[in-house]
Amino acid sequence: MILLCIIFLVSLLNASAQIWNKVAKVNALNNDSSSAKTANDEYGSAVSISGNYAIVGSYNESEDGDGLNTVSRAGSAYILYNDGGTWVQVKKIVAPVREDADNFGNSVSISGDYVIVGAHQEDEDSAEGNTSFNAGSAYIFKKDQGGPDNWGLVKKITASTRDIQDRFGYSVSISGNYAIVSAYLEDEDMDETNTLENSGSAYIFQKDQGGADNWGQVRKITAPVRGIVDWFGFSVSISGDYAIVGANFEDEDTLETNTLSGSGSAYIFKKDQGGADNWGLVKKITADVRADGDSFGWSVSIDGSYAIVAAYTKAGYIFKKDQGGTDNWGQVQKRSSWAASVAISGDYAVVGGSSSASFYMKDLGGTDNWGPMQTANHGGNFGFAVGMSGDFTIVGAYSDDTFGAAYIYNLGPPLPVTLVSFEAVRNENQGLLSWATTMESNSAYFDIQKSNDARAWQTLGRVWAAVNSDHLRSYTFTDHHALNEDSPGLVNLYRLKMADIDGSFAYSRIVSLSFGDARNAVLYPNPVSYKLFCNPADVPKIESVAIVNSAGQIVSRSAENLKAGIPVDRLTPGVYVGQIRNKAGTFQSQKIIVVR
Repeated sequence: MILLCIIFLVSLLNASAQIWNKVAKVNALNNDSSSAKTANDEYGSAVSISGNYAIVGSYNESEDGDGLNTVSRAGSAYILYNDGGTWVQVKKIVAPVREDADNFGNSVSISGDYVIVGAHQEDEDSAEGNTSFNAGSAYIFKKDQGGPDNWGLVKKITASTRDIQDRFGYSVSISGNYAIVSAYLEDEDMDETNTLENSGSAYIFQKDQGGADNWGQVRKITAPVRGIVDWFGFSVSISGDYAIVGANFEDEDTLETNTLSGSGSAYIFKKDQGGADNWGLVKKITADVRADGDSFGWSVSIDGSYAIVAAYTKAGYIFKKDQGGTDNWGQVQKRSSWAASVAISGDYAVVGGSSSASFYMKDLGGTDNWGPMQTANHGGNFGFAVGMSGDFTIVGAYSDDTFGAAYIYNLGPPLPVTLVSFEAVRNENQGLLSWATTMESNSAYFDIQKSNDARAWQTLGRVWAAVNSDHLRSYTFTDHHALNEDSPGLVNLYRLKMADIDGSFAYSRIVSLSFGDARNAVLYPNPVSYKLFCNPADVPKIESVAIVNSAGQIVSRSAENLKAGIPVDRLTPGVYVGQIRNKAGTFQSQKIIVVR
């Protein structure tokens, strides 16, 4: 018994050693890299993530992909890519035909090479005809459609039978070859008869149904027992052979009795249940304890053998497949908290709340117990939308700084220290580095590393850490050979490798130190193989930097976060021109040599 307790304790400690570290904050950019941040665009009101790609909705945005052609609240969405640890925007997408208040981007989902974007207030059918006010639509885009790394439209989809105010596209989800789209205000049943106002419905589409890359409708689904204003389809999620649909205003329990107004429910459907390519109901689920106005089904997510359902302002509920019988989905966990959005992936779940995101882990604290890992807090409606895929989580904050933002978290070991400052200053021909911590837990040492291109790093020395500390501690290190007359930009980059006594480590942010007159070398290093940087003294003066190839074509343009560097690792080796546009309206040019 003692041995078992020790094993359990060790496994628990190892599990909890993993935390969700914030690795990126992303804001909206146009396709020319100019800022697309506009107040009240609601950037971050919908998010989704799949592997190294993510998508962020901005349904109130009014400009097209280039920041032009204003159409009030037509909407947009932004695709992000994890470029070697740095999350960058690769494409801003909009509908090919835009109209006022379409709300393109109200819902988004990504899976592999495909994304789906809902526009629940769009009026036209897939052929851009047959106007029906707020009938709604959705758009499917594919990676490399129209060119490498381009995300091009492959299909606009609408319901087979459309009507005014159906709001098709209010919630969307895509997984592999299937997508599900809700119409939560739709009135008719699966046979387009038996009208019940705002009872709701959802539609399942399959890739290559009706032709290559055609996404054809294979099934309309509704609740078996429908009621007025159930809002079936307020939320949807699909994964593999299962789909889940939330009906947050539905009133009855799983036996269709015990009416509690707006208590809410969710329905799980399975592919081939009742016939080939039929999506049949396998389980209606509700909370174990229900109350009026719980709004269970406000948000849903499903992955593998687990599903999670939000009861708005109340809790997140986790259900397990085969719990209580084959294909029965039984409740295994309730996590009380404000639950505006939920997501689940593998052994992890996240519940977004009122300016928070709470992370949970399966089997943490016992078999099938989803134990709390941590809670991230932030303002700006942080947590209104969440998405999770493997070791990454994306959290939307649609009113962050009034413009909106998306935050990305990565699962990994906790940082051994809390670093509150890290600076580099010139002292004659030497570089004086200083940093301070406010917390150290089992910290071993700091390795000071130096680079000229942010890719190849040289360790200059080591400073021993305090091991454990809960108060402010300061450290210094001197680079006695900081000045290098042969360095093209005369700029050094420094970072700290912060190591724990168990061998784990994390890197600090990069700081730069400039030597000499860099007016003729605004961009460095040169030659470059990975990233170009702007001289720190020049950054506040620069509006944008464009990289032009020998044919006179702009192959890269950067305007936001120039301190993070300009990636060039995807450019063909050769000679380029860096065109620097200053905020004062002046221009500078500098020859850039890209090497491998």
